[in-house]
Amino acid sequence: MLFEHFRIEYLIHQTFQRHNMNLLKWIQQPWPWYVAGPLIGLIVPALLLAGNRAFGISSSLRHICAACIPGKIPFFKYEWKKESWNLLFVTGIVIGGFIPSILAKVQTPLKYVQTVVIQGQTHVQTVTVQSALDQILPYLLPVLTVAFAYWLLRGLKLSAVWVLIILFVVGFVLSLIGVL
Repeated sequence: MLFEHFRIEYLIHQTFQRHNMNLLKWIQQPWPWYVAGPLIGLIVPALLLAGNRAFGISSSLRHICAACIPGKIPFFKYEWKKESWNLLFVTGIVIGGFIPSILAKVQTPLKYVQTVVIQGQTHVQTVTVQSALDQILPYLLPVLTVAFAYWLLRGLKLSAVWVLIILFVVGFVLSLIGVL
């Protein structure tokens, strides 16, 4: 049994040497979706089995409500401080999303092209919607997208799947007509 382990390790080492790469370079390469997706998806049940810990954003929303709402709702009556690691995880996601978008000046390339006739001369004018909205309120377009998704969820009482489908279709149509 021990010999078999060393044999497998030797074969892996030979494979990496033959392709002139080490394990770190191999891990850092892009993985196909059909490998990376299931591996990411298996993290949740693995955490649940290994440490009896719920992992995800929705469970952290429950912790936030338990911490902030002092009502007598039985669902929120539990020791939420034991799950503070999940709240730190969500905080890291939010900060990790804001830092690159602000530092890298990520913008949505929405453009509106119009033809204007001034004193008999035709001018083509291109207006970038993101820059116009940034003059009013910076990063308004992403906030409006989130507000639209929230309205679909809460106002129209659609499921999250339908909201994702609607956002995908709207993005696809806008890209087909050249707005995105």
